[in-house]
Amino acid sequence: MKKQAGNPHNNFFIGQFTRTEVACSFFKEYLPSAVRDEIEWETLQLVPGDFVQKALNNRKSDILYKCEVGNSSCFLYLHLEHQRKPSPDMPYRMLVYMVNIWQQFEKQYPHEKIPVVLPMVLYHGSNPWNHPTGFHNYLRPPESLKPHIPDFEFRMVDLSHLKDDEIKGELMLQIGLLTMKHIDSPLLTDFLFKKLVPMFVELDQKKTGLEYLETILYYLSQGSDKLDKNYVVQNLKDYSGPKIFKEVFMTLAEQWTQEGILKGRLEGKINRLQRTIYPFNGINKCQNDAFQEYCTSLINRTTLHITTSLYRLGWEL
Repeated sequence: MKKQAGNPHNNFFIGQFTRTEVACSFFKEYLPSAVRDEIEWETLQLVPGDFVQKALNNRKSDILYKCEVGNSSCFLYLHLEHQRKPSPDMPYRMLVYMVNIWQQFEKQYPHEKIPVVLPMVLYHGSNPWNHPTGFHNYLRPPESLKPHIPDFEFRMVDLSHLKDDEIKGELMLQIGLLTMKHIDSPLLTDFLFKKLVPMFVELDQKKTGLEYLETILYYLSQGSDKLDKNYVVQNLKDYSGPKIFKEVFMTLAEQWTQEGILKGRLEGKINRLQRTIYPFNGINKCQNDAFQEYCTSLINRTTLHITTSLYRLGWEL
């Protein structure tokens, strides 16, 4: 399983939607029907990552596809918003991102007409989106100025507004969106066993399906602190589904076990360090709490980094 450093939400989003079949299913489900009906789907292709990185300053939460819509070239621009609270300035931010895309296109293709950019936002925060999605509604210009000010509306897909059975599309897309929706739920462990595990069985048991299963499980473990790993490890031992899936589950369970062992060792060393410096440097309670929070974060990051490196080499602790 290929693991990446950085924001787990962004990593999962990129891994999910750079799969053309997943992105195509998403666009077919969540674009307006009038647009969907005019897209020539056989022309849909992912825009190379270097273009997106240059246009959007190496942002890791943006995907760009190009396609033909009628007689026009179109960029389908999908932005991930995983802040817990909605961002009221999103129309302005999307306008900036769109202009950046056009500017980069002009640099790379100076003799071509800039394409249409259709902006979409995938939001999976804990609070429902309650801010404008149109630029005029955000800016609120007087009526006399509206004809002279650009206006557009980005397409919002708010997972917090959707019930589980309202999430449609191909199986991989459904699993991915459901996982993003529930990633911060206190019932995440129950969700894994009651909802996701039965869906895993329907996945293709070939390499692609197995890699996707690993990606989902890795995101669950690293994108949230709500997953009870000890409970998961114990229950996965009794998993009676396809043998090839059980092997994936057990590999991850073993990694989590090793992470727990390493984390315990690191916590012991950090605690000894804390007891050493606390009495001699006049650290007050507030400073001590901040130091403890930093240590906890350091332990988690170090544990992930070391265990990932060891498993890549096939070592055990």
